[in-house]
Amino acid sequence: NVKLLLQSEENIPMPIIEGVQIIHVSDKDEGNRLYRIIYRVRHMLATIKKEYIPGQTVVQVYNVPLFVRYINHRRYNVFCEIGEIPYYAEIKSISYKVKEAFRLHGTKKLKGLIVITKALKEYFEQFGIKNIEISNIIVDKERFENLEKDTNTNKHIIAYCGTVSKHKDGVDDLIRAFKIVCNIYPFFHLNIMGGFTSAYQDECYLKQLVNR
Repeated sequence: NVKLLLQSEENIPMPIIEGVQIIHVSDKDEGNRLYRIIYRVRHMLATIKKEYIPGQTVVQVYNVPLFVRYINHRRYNVFCEIGEIPYYAEIKSISYKVKEAFRLHGTKKLKGLIVITKALKEYFEQFGIKNIEISNIIVDKERFENLEKDTNTNKHIIAYCGTVSKHKDGVDDLIRAFKIVCNIYPFFHLNIMGGFTSAYQDECYLKQLVNR
C-alpha cells in the first residue's frame, strides 16, 4: 500500500500511478528562501504524521537532516536513500563540516540506509553506520519510447546529465578526456546538461576550459 507525498502549488495536477496513492502536500513559491524552506518542511512533516500508521508505515526519505525529528522517534520506520558521497565532505569550510556532521548524526538513527555503490557503503560504514543495503540504479527504458530519435546522423553522442561541477562529478576531467577522444574520433560529440553549483565559481572556469 504505497503512498507518494508530492509537494507542489495548488494548481499543479498530480500524476496518476497505478497502485500508488498520490497525496498532495501544499507548497509555496513566494516569499524569501528561508520562509519557503520552513513552509515546505512544516507541511511535509505534518502530512507524514497524519498519514503514518504505527507498525505498518515505512518512510523513505532523501534529505536526512530535515527528518531528524521523525528519525528520533523509535516507533517510526525511517529509511533513507543516498546516491552519492557529498562533495562538500572534503571541503575545509566550517559550515560544510557542520552540515556533514549533522547529516551523519541523523543517518546513524535510521532503521536502514540504501546506497547505490559499494564505495558509498564503505563511506558510511567508517562512521559506524549499520543496516546498509546496496541497490543499483535501474533506468526504465519505457520512459524514452515516445521520444523522437534522429537516426539519420553519423554523430556519436556522449552525454553527461547532472550538476556541472569540477568538485562534485569531475566535469573538468570529462572535458579534458573528451579532448583526447575527439582528436582521434572527430565524429563524436559531448553533450553536458545540468545546472552549475551556486557554492563554487565553476561556471566561468568550465566555460574557459571548453574554449581552450
